[in-house]
Amino acid sequence: MQSSKTDWRLLGGIIALAGVLAYASSVKLLYACLFTFGLTGLSFPLFERYALARPNARSSHRVPVPQGGGAAVILSVLIIGSLYLWAGPERSFMIALLAATGVMAVTGAWDDIRPLPAALRLAIQAAIAIALCSLMPSAWRVLPMLPEGVERGFLALGLVWFINLANFMDGIDSITVVGFVPLAFFMSYLLPGVFGMVALALAGALLGFMIFNWHPARLFLGDVGSLPIGLLAGMLLIIYAAQVSLVAAMILPLYHVTDATWTLLVRLWRREKVWEAHRQHAYQNAVDSGLTHTQVSGMILALNMALCGLATIAVYRASWVHPAMLLAAAFALTVALILWFRTRAA
Repeated sequence: MQSSKTDWRLLGGIIALAGVLAYASSVKLLYACLFTFGLTGLSFPLFERYALARPNARSSHRVPVPQGGGAAVILSVLIIGSLYLWAGPERSFMIALLAATGVMAVTGAWDDIRPLPAALRLAIQAAIAIALCSLMPSAWRVLPMLPEGVERGFLALGLVWFINLANFMDGIDSITVVGFVPLAFFMSYLLPGVFGMVALALAGALLGFMIFNWHPARLFLGDVGSLPIGLLAGMLLIIYAAQVSLVAAMILPLYHVTDATWTLLVRLWRREKVWEAHRQHAYQNAVDSGLTHTQVSGMILALNMALCGLATIAVYRASWVHPAMLLAAAFALTVALILWFRTRAA
């Protein structure tokens, strides 16, 4: 009983924080939040009827739970993004990004209802990533020391991985919310033109979905949400790296990237079938050790807020600290939390 009260108090605190952020930043965040909340509530009977997520080897839930809530999140972002397409010279690329996000959402929805072969899903992701990275303006350079074609190839590969890790890391209640809301909200301030609007809309839409995804979750994102969120956030990070700060773009998603990559490398080392469902991520170890979903997601949120603080220092290039020191500090904090999660389960 006490744990349940604590969970709901924390939820109330996060909702209050969301209200403060909406007031301090833009009504777009509030619009996205309310639109997602309303659309999710109206669509809930459809999710219950057509998109039940049944427990499997990867699951942290024991009974079937409706999935597909990500459809409302993505629809909200697409609508708000479309309303601001006139903003700035980046309009054509933004149209391509929104279209790609929609295609990824449709792919995820299909996979939620009737699972696609892993090879086909990966091929669709790769085609979208290559197309987007090829369409980026030449002035957007993330790794200018490399030939442009080589750079774009690396970025496309990284984008495919980010799409998949967003999906892999969506394994306990609210983890995608605490992982992507700080990141998106932080980027919204300095991303140029419509990209900042879309980042803010993504943060607001996830906050609107959070009410349904709070532990114990009544609704999951599903692939219709996690895959396009990974695509959209990954592409915004690439733009942020090119336009604002590479170091900050590397720091912001560090928990999700490190946990997912660490787990993948360990499974490859063990010669396991990496495309099969599993429960080997650090956050899953933490839940298996007895921590609640809320406790684990809360710790990841605290880490991500600390990472936002380090990213702020990187953006404003404080003279007293070298970027490598900021990366080292961020990585040390991230690894410390992951190790603590894993040692609890040992």
